[in-house]
Order: sequence, then structure tokens, then C-alpha cells
Amino acid sequence: MDATKKKIVATKEGGAITGEERIREHTDHLYSALLSWEGKPAAYLVARTDALRRELGDVRAEFEVLQPQIQSLRLPAQLLPSAVPPMMSACIHEDWEDCGAPAEVEVR
Repeated sequence: MDATKKKIVATKEGGAITGEERIREHTDHLYSALLSWEGKPAAYLVARTDALRRELGDVRAEFEVLQPQIQSLRLPAQLLPSAVPPMMSACIHEDWEDCGAPAEVEVR
């Protein structure tokens, strides 16, 4: 589980000082770039979105392989990780109404 987690989020001690970046941090940079862009997203931003989506899909597949092993531990339900929180899944799959994006933000 720790190896899978390290593919998604930076886990080193020291936080932002270490410079460690994973899918979450790369997504944050991409989101910031998209917010500051006035027009249609540039081709490299779209390509980066696709690349991050593939990386997250690979990690999700790894997690799904681990789920039966985790469930066999018979941990209380509140301790079991879910595959992807529903809001995050909606955002990833561009289901903007269920994503939780603020209503005043125009999503293209």
C-alpha cells in the first residue's frame, strides 16, 4: 500500500522543501496552469492531462489488485480505503456537475 501511495502523493518528511512531486503535485501544477490560461488550453496542457490520467489509471489498476488482499485482513470498514472518492472520480472523468466545481466558474 505504501508503494502505491508514494506514486500518488509526496511522502518524504519536510513537505514542500524536499521538492518531491507525484501525481497529486503534478495535477496541482497543471490545474494552476489551466486557471491562468486565458484561451483554449494549449496542446501541451491537454497532453499533460492525458499523461496524468494514464498514470492515475495505472495506479488505480495496482490498487484494485491490492483490494482483495486488504479486504482479507478484515479491518473495520472505516479503515479501508475506497478506490477513489466520488467527487475526485467525477472530476477526473469530466462529470463537472458532480465534481464540486464552484458554480460561478465556467468549465469548458
